[in-house]
Amino acid sequence: MAKGLGYQTHIQRKGILNFAVTYRNQQNDKHNLMIAAIAPVMSIMVGILLPNGQNLLLLKLFCLSNIFNLLPVTSDGEVILLSVINILRKRRNEKSP
Repeated sequence: MAKGLGYQTHIQRKGILNFAVTYRNQQNDKHNLMIAAIAPVMSIMVGILLPNGQNLLLLKLFCLSNIFNLLPVTSDGEVILLSVINILRKRRNEKSP
């Protein structure tokens, strides 16, 4: 998502199977919201769309467990919450004289 929004991204390896994508934050709350939310939301959508069945149950549970990444106790959830608060604050300030 960051690459699609025009950010220069860098992939860092943080373990055997753990990677992180970094980019320079441009203080755009809408972009930060989209970047933080896209991975958990897409994983949840895959979990919802997977057919029910014993063979895919574990994969479906892993995908649906990404709902916890939307909570503010995780890094993605924290960015989502702060972005929403900042967006609402800016809208309220624009309406005020």
